[in-house]
Amino acid sequence: MATIKLPASPQSAVSKIPIVGTPLEVAEVKNIPPQLLFRYASVKPSLLQKVIDKVTDVVTFKSTGPPRQPYRCPRCQASDPDVTVPVMNACSIRPSPTVDVECVNGHWARYPCPGL
Repeated sequence: MATIKLPASPQSAVSKIPIVGTPLEVAEVKNIPPQLLFRYASVKPSLLQKVIDKVTDVVTFKSTGPPRQPYRCPRCQASDPDVTVPVMNACSIRPSPTVDVECVNGHWARYPCPGL
């Protein structure tokens, strides 16, 4: 069985450049209504979400549609877990241009929701 290697175009390349949130100071977080804050514990990925995320990555990689970029905390190290799933969850819970999400290390940042 033969396979065909198709040339990759710049439009089909998967961009893994992360979207970095805007850090929020403690005073800013205190001024945001609690119902608009998304704590890591309330939106952390479940096992099912992790599996769905991996499948989505594979489908995105193989599709010719626009790639999904990962989200990163502005205060964390590059080796720390990203905040893509919590941001996606927060955006689906409260559709808006931006959401305020806490990372696993307790840092708060504002992230743009995709497609808005």
